[in-house]
Amino acid sequence: MTPCHSVTKAFYYGWAIAVKIVPALAWAGLLLFFYPPLPLLGNPRTADSTLKKVEILIHKKAYQQVPELLNKGIKDKTFPAAERARLLLALSEFYLDQAGDTAKARGLLKKITSAPDYKHLKAFHLANIELARMDQALKTNAGLHKVYMHAKTLVMKPGAGFSEQDAKALANDYSKLKQGLDQVSVDYPVYNIHYLMGMIHLKQNRPFRADLSFGKALELRPALFLTVPVKRLKQNARYQWTRHLGHLFALGTAGGLILAMAAGFILTRPRQWVRGVHLVAGLILMAAWTGCFWGTLYAFGGAGKPREVVNKDAFFPPPAYVDFRYNAPGAMPVRHLFVHGTTLMAGIYFFSLFTARLRKPTAAVSLNLLCAILGAISVLGLFYLRHVDFKSRYYAGPNDPGYFAFRISEPEPYLLTSPLNYPVIELDAVEDPELVKWLKRYQ
Repeated sequence: MTPCHSVTKAFYYGWAIAVKIVPALAWAGLLLFFYPPLPLLGNPRTADSTLKKVEILIHKKAYQQVPELLNKGIKDKTFPAAERARLLLALSEFYLDQAGDTAKARGLLKKITSAPDYKHLKAFHLANIELARMDQALKTNAGLHKVYMHAKTLVMKPGAGFSEQDAKALANDYSKLKQGLDQVSVDYPVYNIHYLMGMIHLKQNRPFRADLSFGKALELRPALFLTVPVKRLKQNARYQWTRHLGHLFALGTAGGLILAMAAGFILTRPRQWVRGVHLVAGLILMAAWTGCFWGTLYAFGGAGKPREVVNKDAFFPPPAYVDFRYNAPGAMPVRHLFVHGTTLMAGIYFFSLFTARLRKPTAAVSLNLLCAILGAISVLGLFYLRHVDFKSRYYAGPNDPGYFAFRISEPEPYLLTSPLNYPVIELDAVEDPELVKWLKRYQ
């Protein structure tokens, strides 16, 4: 074979191969141009990475980020229909197993079963199975669910519309729910019953049991706070029962000190040794206490300059600031504090009289100090719990230490006697035209 013939034959085969390859490459280029989502290499996008992130978030208890992450993947059109259906199914499982929101879970499952793109997918059949399971759970526990819905209606009634008959019906529903917890099927949302029982305990003023019920609901569904305000109610219940314990402790301490003074009165027989000098010393002590209390208020509390009432909280009636003048309408908290302090000073004085009969001065001083500390804790605790807590708000002043403001539930007597202290009256809500005309002179 000549060299020329060899070159011609190689050129011929190369041309034949090129004629076959070039159209194929052109066809592939057209496909890539008209279908840009189609990847060049590898498999289509999957939801595995998103689901892995969801597992990590749940493990870290970052439940708020889970719906956002899954919804982002569901709306991503680059995911195939099968992967988006997987994400929808995962979101419904999150609402069922973590957040306890059966309504949202049911809506997502129905979205899977109603979409034409999902009919031949595995998620479609799983969604139908889950919906059937939820419906069967409601049918199996229909009686308990009826009691649950009735109790839920009663517990949501406001205090004004909640009658004694409603209270009896609610107590009856509670006993049925408590018995039903032992008989309910596994598929029924028991966490809803525990949450409702917590609300019933709050309605019936049993905050400790309410705290336990809310805790049980959160134990079953740790992300339940995304559906209902279970965390806030649990904190409120815990605060109520700890406040109740504090009140009992203050009362118990005060009662113990009173019993100690009664025992001292019986054992020391003060009628035999108390003289006029003891009574004079007591009067001097009370006079000194009164002068120090009111003198301190006038010196450092600005009692001679009553503050102007400003509606900083945007509610009506506006807050009434504490007025340190004794006969002023806003001086009631100060008078309560003075009475509690006077009771404490009198108790300390009488206790010191009884301990003065002890032979060891060190023991007498130690007992007096202990009595003063316990008495101050109990008396000031009772004052705060009864006259300050939930009844006032502290406002920090720009150039002074600040002040307490108390809401007035019935402002009419104070309004008529001191209208300048109420510059934010809503005159449109006042029905008496003569009163409106009179109030306008002070606006």
